[in-house]
Amino acid sequence: MTTYCILGSGGLVETVFANSQLPTSQAGYTEAPVDGGQVGQVWNGMAFVPGPAQVPQVVSAAQFMMALSQQSFYSAVMSYIATLPVADQLAFNRVENFDRGDPLIAALAAGIPLTSAQIDSVFIAAPGVTV
Repeated sequence: MTTYCILGSGGLVETVFANSQLPTSQAGYTEAPVDGGQVGQVWNGMAFVPGPAQVPQVVSAAQFMMALSQQSFYSAVMSYIATLPVADQLAFNRVENFDRGDPLIAALAAGIPLTSAQIDSVFIAAPGVTV
């Protein structure tokens, strides 16, 4: 049985289903009769390969701090935090989890400065650190 995959931009697999009626092409999507694809993988024209890493929305404070350290951002972040009002410093140092969408993360990025991609890389690395 042939598996069909709906491929989005860059060949990213968006949907997988069996036995298509007819291969179609819809605005921005391509339907490809290829076996083995899974949502989140990328079709490179010959095979499925791992897709882009997903950015976790929330990570523990310990994981976040370890990931900052591993990527050499820890000192810059702590120096920036030291410039904030005491209430904000206390809140930062007592938080249990960091949320990627939290305004404090955006303020950190702007204040240090770090790019959005650099912040994403910290969140992607965080779940893999040993605490």
